[in-house]
Amino acid sequence: MADAKLPDWAGTQSWSGRVGPEDIDENGHMNVLVYDRVLDEIDRAMFLQLGWTPAYPQVERRGFFRVEKHMRYESELMERTPLLGTGRILFTDLKRFHLFFQLWNATTGQRSAFMETMVLHMNLEARRVSKMESGPLAETLLAAQRAQADLPMPPGTRRRVSTEPQPAC
Repeated sequence: MADAKLPDWAGTQSWSGRVGPEDIDENGHMNVLVYDRVLDEIDRAMFLQLGWTPAYPQVERRGFFRVEKHMRYESELMERTPLLGTGRILFTDLKRFHLFFQLWNATTGQRSAFMETMVLHMNLEARRVSKMESGPLAETLLAAQRAQADLPMPPGTRRRVSTEPQPAC
């Protein structure tokens, strides 16, 4: 897969793939549901890369709940297009995680979509927000956020759904 040069603010590459024939809708481009699935895969891949495992909820009795999600589609993706996914932790206090994920055309380097989320760390027994306990995963997540703290914010962060004009990304 040809990897285009991505901007510094893109974040850490955590995922790659290709648009398959099953991903194409009646309009001849990647279906909106596939964008949702792929951005969710990028999110999961970043957390796996940082040391989270699917056993975390069962072992620690803690989990992550996505409480807000904003997505924007910026360009079409056609069958056989190679893809890259990047992620950033924009902020965390180990209770709240402000995350930003981007989907890129790996050939052209053009951003195709992004997803901005707010995720809460939860105590699964009390069903309440709880700060992560110190340990390897917490330290890795904090280190990832600090490593990118001085990068420019990706275009499109902190947007809102509105009928009012907003700055272009």
